[in-house]
Amino acid sequence: MEEIGKTPGKDINAEKSTYVSMYGLEEAKKQTLFLCNKACDILNSNNIKSDILIGIVENISKGINGCS
Repeated sequence: MEEIGKTPGKDINAEKSTYVSMYGLEEAKKQTLFLCNKACDILNSNNIKSDILIGIVENISKGINGCS
């Protein structure tokens, strides 16, 4: 079975810019939550009732809120 995803630390080793490396962890979390809220607003304002999309946004938000 093929695995998907990246090896931990791959971006750091490749010296790639990430939100965390550019803005710090707390600002990256704030920006992610802002974008999750914006996505929910767009779904709601367009009357899009997609359990899959809403679930994705909720899981991202929970992951951010669960980070320390």
